[in-house]
Amino acid sequence: QATDSAFMHGIENLLSKYPGGAEIMQKFAKTQQAKFGAANQTGVTAEKAGRTIEQGIKEGGFIERTRDTWKRLDQEVAAKVPVGLTFNPVNSTATLDRLTTPVKGAEASTAQPLDPRILKYKKDIATDVANNGGISFEGLRVIRSRVGAEMEEALVAGAKSGEMKELYRALSKDLENTASQAGA
Repeated sequence: QATDSAFMHGIENLLSKYPGGAEIMQKFAKTQQAKFGAANQTGVTAEKAGRTIEQGIKEGGFIERTRDTWKRLDQEVAAKVPVGLTFNPVNSTATLDRLTTPVKGAEASTAQPLDPRILKYKKDIATDVANNGGISFEGLRVIRSRVGAEMEEALVAGAKSGEMKELYRALSKDLENTASQAGA
């Protein structure tokens, strides 16, 4: 088993076919597994390990460090975009339209997105664009931050929303394109 030799596997297979051989091979495998288990024990229960991992993710860990870095970089880019810049969020609008358009032949089954927040974002962004002739760069940054926070909460809670990830990507692309056009 340690060498993963085809020859040794063949001998083990052959020996296991003889009367009493299977029992000997089974006993050997159990003994070997017990030795591996004893050698690799950490003395930490699965529950304690899980709680430690969760704490590392939440409290001053990965999520917090990543969030702080992201905020710093996002603020640096935003500082280079003219205040009050308004634009049409074409990527976000197209993504929201795609996520909320029923599939022909399965309209009843596909009329609603899996995540009901998608419909609210579609309605609210469309209202802002209609009322203001576009949406402000700062406004779309806030929307993206909210979507990101909702996804972060879902990550820790164990829920997933592919639709929210798609919306986040589209919002990010709109912000990136607008910042680039503004020279940021």
